[in-house]
Amino acid sequence: MKFSKEDLISIAFDDGEDKFTIVDDSGWVSDGKYDLQDLVFEFEGKHYCLVHQRSGSYFTDYYHEVVEGDHDGVCPEVEKVEIVTHKWQVVR
Repeated sequence: MKFSKEDLISIAFDDGEDKFTIVDDSGWVSDGKYDLQDLVFEFEGKHYCLVHQRSGSYFTDYYHEVVEGDHDGVCPEVEKVEIVTHKWQVVR
């Protein structure tokens, strides 16, 4: 779905706007020069994913950018799925 740049900024900074609800946040993940954060938000009963990016330093300032999927304000619709994994553990 296509969202306005103002809406995407509002979601990324969770400014309390009532029409969007953040339901999941990946936390900041380092990708070399940049940190990325996936934000899953709800809008009109559906869930969408927005990528929020920052660069800079903890000691100075961060520069934020909203990465809108295809850079045209489009956020992909997403759904929550269960994933089961297995792990080998030492027998004691």
